[in-house]
Order: sequence, then C-alpha cells, then structure tokens
Amino acid sequence: MGMLYRLLQDRAAVNMLKILYDNDGQKTYATRLAEIQQQLPMPALPASAQRLITAGLASADVVEQDAVFSITEKGKNFMQIFDQLIVLANGNSVKKANAMSIHYALTPLEKQMLLSVEKMCTNGKPRVSLHAVAHDLYPLEEPKTQIGVLQRAAQQLAELGMLRHDRIGKNILVGITDQGMRIAKEQH
Repeated sequence: MGMLYRLLQDRAAVNMLKILYDNDGQKTYATRLAEIQQQLPMPALPASAQRLITAGLASADVVEQDAVFSITEKGKNFMQIFDQLIVLANGNSVKKANAMSIHYALTPLEKQMLLSVEKMCTNGKPRVSLHAVAHDLYPLEEPKTQIGVLQRAAQQLAELGMLRHDRIGKNILVGITDQGMRIAKEQH
C-alpha cells in the first residue's frame, strides 16, 4: 500500500505513465526520456521514472545513449483503472466492459439436426426418436450407424438449451425448445 500511495502522490510519475499509455495506444511502443521531458518539464522526472520501473509499471532501456521507456501490461491495467477512477471522481458512471465474450457457431451437423427435429416436431409430435432423426438425415445409411454422432450433437444442443433429450430404455427422444425453434427459423 505504501508504494501505491507514494506513486499516486508523485504527479510526474502518473503523468509520465499517462504519456506512455497514450503513446502505446497510438502504436508508439517506446518513448525517449528527452521526449517525455519536453512534455513534462519537471526536475524530478528521473526519480519518478525509477519509481515506475520499481513498481513494474514501466520498463527502460538505453538506446544510443538515451533512456527509452515503455509501458508494461501492468502499467496499462493501472492506467485503465486510473482513468475509471477519474471518471467516477467527476460524478460519471463507468461502463463495465466484459473481459471476454464467447461466440458459438453451430456445426453443420448441429444445424442439420436442429432443422430435422424442428421439421418433425412441427407435425404435432413433442419429441422424436434419435433413430427417426438419423433416418431423416442419412436416408441411404443404416440409422444405428449414426446414433453415436447424433447423440453427442443432441447432448451439445441440449447444453445450449436448443433441444431436450430423454432416454427411455434404449431409445433416445429429442424435442426442440423455444430457443431451438427460434434458432432453427434463423437458419432457414
């Protein structure tokens, strides 16, 4: 906590980190100390730079007898949070961004299976057997040869909330959910 307090009190260090952060966003990955000193005419700049390096927020190298600084990933994260704190301090709300988004696209087999079940279930049946789906998708093959593949696809679609599947003895019955109907209509 002491290092954070000293860092936040060091205006030159925070401003220097902001310059490095802005330059990194503009794809300028390294900045010479002389350039930073032109933007920040502060006498304590070398001490502030050392404080950033010690905190792991920036790194430095010597190139052609000049110190060159770059922001680290930790420094980028620090500045993102710091910018959010400034927004909050000014009375605005911070928009949270998801760190990750997941996009799942159905495989061709899953699409075909969903459409087949949708077609058979719209004929008044709430559920159909996996053998019927196999016969619909593979009319020239023996249905039992495709049951394993279709069973895995049905399980995946059930996990995604698009199908319901039940085992009754040796038979597996599948039915389409409302979400599955919506997705199937989008596939047409």
